[in-house]
Amino acid sequence: MSAIMEYIQSHFYQLLLWGVPSIVVIVAAVWGIMRIRSKPKTEKYDKFVKGQGLEYEEAVTRVEELTAKFRDKVGILIHIIHDLDSNKEGADLVSAPGSISYQEAFEKIGAIRSAEKGTKIHIIVHTLGGYALPSFMIADAIRKHDGDVQVYVPYVAMSGGTIIALAAGEVCMGKVARLGPVDTVYGGYTYSTLKALSIEKGGNDKLSDEVLLTVIEADKYEAYSKNEVKSFTHENHMPKDGAHIAEELSAGKMSHNQGLDFSQVKAMGMNVKDSCPELVYQITDAQIRVIKSRPTKAAILAKAKDQSFKRRNERSKRERSS
Repeated sequence: MSAIMEYIQSHFYQLLLWGVPSIVVIVAAVWGIMRIRSKPKTEKYDKFVKGQGLEYEEAVTRVEELTAKFRDKVGILIHIIHDLDSNKEGADLVSAPGSISYQEAFEKIGAIRSAEKGTKIHIIVHTLGGYALPSFMIADAIRKHDGDVQVYVPYVAMSGGTIIALAAGEVCMGKVARLGPVDTVYGGYTYSTLKALSIEKGGNDKLSDEVLLTVIEADKYEAYSKNEVKSFTHENHMPKDGAHIAEELSAGKMSHNQGLDFSQVKAMGMNVKDSCPELVYQITDAQIRVIKSRPTKAAILAKAKDQSFKRRNERSKRERSS
């Protein structure tokens, strides 16, 4: 506003000749321009809010469009994006992957296998984990791919998701993203917890022998799991000195649900960047919206019946007109 006043003072007589109305118009015009320039930028936020309100079919289209955009710009894209609240959803909803499963592993392995030699693969991981063996199999496929693999973790990649990330030569984490421990979970308990129970069992008949039997099996699986994680970890994540990152993450010293941020995994020797492309966030958010807006089975059945009725109606009209 001070700039306007200075202009008026320096051009007072000229403005006087133009007339008072002209002065008012000039002041109003300049003031309007200044207001436009000072308006806060909310375009990116507005797009996010709009995306959160998309209906199921709109969200599916959005994912397809964004994925195509990524592939046109960068190359092959695979995403492992799960419903992290699957245990809270109604049984009538159309199912969505809630964890790393065998079927999903076969699909992702097939996608990796189909990539040409020397082709870089990009994988978005958003998961709390899942079965160990499918995670190992995906990691194995990544390690055996003849080409670079880059994993993006926009939000969270726990347990099996971390195993997949370790197999890639490049990992990009979002500003608040978390990875997690990869210690053995057997029978719903971590190996370290089962081991502690077995020690407590000494001379205590109140503890079930089933605990001891579980520990025996867990002992075998623990050795296998540690070797698998270590063998699948990319050499880019192996420090020249100090403990192997796979050993630290599988030592059982942390809670299996503990999230590890960029600085923590970086300190362990992981080759990771604290940056995630905006397009990766957009794809992840859109896929999450697909999951959250998915219709009920009853709604799909009703829609199918309605479409079937319309087709029969149209067929009847054509038959009558012919």
